[in-house]
Amino acid sequence: MTNVLGLQNKRRCGYCHEIKPLTEFFASLTKPLGKQHTCKVCQKYLRAKYRSGPEAKKKRSEEDLKKRYGITSDQLQRMIASVGGVCEICQKPPSRSRLFVDHCHSSKRVRGLLCSPCNLGLGSFRDDIDTLRRAIHYLVYDLQMPDRWEILLNEKIRPRRARPLASARRPRNADRQRKSPSALSEGQP
Repeated sequence: MTNVLGLQNKRRCGYCHEIKPLTEFFASLTKPLGKQHTCKVCQKYLRAKYRSGPEAKKKRSEEDLKKRYGITSDQLQRMIASVGGVCEICQKPPSRSRLFVDHCHSSKRVRGLLCSPCNLGLGSFRDDIDTLRRAIHYLVYDLQMPDRWEILLNEKIRPRRARPLASARRPRNADRQRKSPSALSEGQP
């Protein structure tokens, strides 16, 4: 393959500007020549640089908030202050980490801030209100009838009779003799 520079099977790195063989570039389905614009060495360096340091983490967090929910970190801090730093469902401060931004998966609209267990709980119910109502009914019913299973579990269950092994059983229709198809066609009893 010949590229813009007229070099066969080579490419100039977009970061270090060295001309290197195409084998020194990661594959890409969307880029020209099917390879990334920066070489593998520079890609690794840039990834490490991007991932390291508190300012990089803060920048990634900012970008993530904006991309996922359309809010800034200042808006998130105002939301946390408005709910008093507690989960909007269980009304408790987050025990392990932080409050999570809850959003509607179909409309992408931000609904509020939840602790990890409440956020996972809503996710487990797939935001289905009918399923959540049934779960509430289940919990209320258990409070009203806490021993409903005790009756069933404490009943004396009669043991089933053991069945004989298949080899010890008498074959079905053993007393009747089977007729062959030819005997039936000849009319023999």
